[in-house]
Amino acid sequence: MIDINRYIVNGLVKRDRIVSDIKRGRISKNEIIELDQHKEIKAAYFGNTNFEKIDRDLWNESYLDELSLAAVSETFCGEYLLYLNEVAQYVIAKDKKREHNNKILKEILVGIFVVLIILAIVLIVSAKKETVNYSVTKFELTKNMCFYFVKKLG
Repeated sequence: MIDINRYIVNGLVKRDRIVSDIKRGRISKNEIIELDQHKEIKAAYFGNTNFEKIDRDLWNESYLDELSLAAVSETFCGEYLLYLNEVAQYVIAKDKKREHNNKILKEILVGIFVVLIILAIVLIVSAKKETVNYSVTKFELTKNMCFYFVKKLG
């Protein structure tokens, strides 16, 4: 049940509040239909009910902004509010999906980063072991070369 007193203040219909709540997804389709039943709201309707609808593929935040401005200043009627709600719900769902995908991408990137850090640590540790072994080998090689030169010279 919708609080009609939120949208009618001192006998005036707050079109901007209705449109803003629809745009933000605070009012459902059923609540718009319920608003349409109030005679004060119906009396505030104005504008052309024959408005142009565009393809769903083109619905985005800027189109929603355009519709919202038009709903307040040019065409305020039940049919237009229902269309505004449909666009708003689509844009909200698209934004949530984009946020969800971004969250998954961030988690994947963090996972890759962690794996790279672990690999770097493993490589550093194994490199240190090889360096120690190489140093020992290098020392033995130097020692053997010295013995070789001593024998040749001596």
